[in-house]
Amino acid sequence: MTSINNSKVLISGIVAGVVMSISEFILNDGVLAEQNQAAFEALNVPEPGGGTIALFVGMTFVVAILTMWLYAVLRDRSGVGPKTAVCAAVFVWIL
Repeated sequence: MTSINNSKVLISGIVAGVVMSISEFILNDGVLAEQNQAAFEALNVPEPGGGTIALFVGMTFVVAILTMWLYAVLRDRSGVGPKTAVCAAVFVWIL
C-alpha cells in the first residue's frame, strides 16, 4: 500500500472545488434563476446574501477536497480508473 500524496489531494480538491463552484453558479444563476426567484417569493424568504453564498462555496471546497481524499484512499484498494472515481463520487453524493 502506498502513501497518499497530500499535496496532490489538496490541489485536485481545489481544482474540483473551482469546477463545482462554477457549475453551481451557472446552474443557480442562469438555468434555475426564475425557479429560484419564484421559490423564494412563495416561501416569503429573502434571497441568500453574500455571507451565505461564501459559506456554501467554502462547503463546496471542503466536499471537493474530501472527495479527492476518498478517491486516493479507494485507489489503493480498487485501482486507478473511472470505476473508483464513480464509487467515491456516489459515496459522497449519498452522504
